[in-house]
Amino acid sequence: MKTKTDLYIQLWINPITKGGLLNTLSPEELHTLIGLSAYIDKAGWCNPSLKTLKTILGLNDIGSVSRRIKKLETIEFEGKPVLKVERAREPNDKGIYVYTKNKYTVNQAIVTIFVQNTSTSSRRIKQMEELSERRANFTKSFGFGAKRNR
Repeated sequence: MKTKTDLYIQLWINPITKGGLLNTLSPEELHTLIGLSAYIDKAGWCNPSLKTLKTILGLNDIGSVSRRIKKLETIEFEGKPVLKVERAREPNDKGIYVYTKNKYTVNQAIVTIFVQNTSTSSRRIKQMEELSERRANFTKSFGFGAKRNR
């Protein structure tokens, strides 16, 4: 069974190079988006508490986190929100509805998660070994590394 630490965050290149994402998001908004992305589950939901986000983002108060999240909700990329928030409400002891832990969905055209496949990892290691061998053979063919007669 894969654990949370076996998941990887993938930031797509096209939104940055062709989509103007870095012109759209401020550094603080990108910072928050990446922080939220660290909590994406396999279903695509993130649900860290505001306190957890405050801590990992290095902010001083929860209000700062809330303002960043509200801003991300208003920004669109390719016609879709960068961040969707599902706010849950439950009654407290007095029967008054209060907001509970939010659930977030990050626009998957920007950020997704994946599980590293062991065959992909081993294939990559083999490719790197073959590349090193080809480099060594290539440099030998030009006499690099050979001792010169003077």
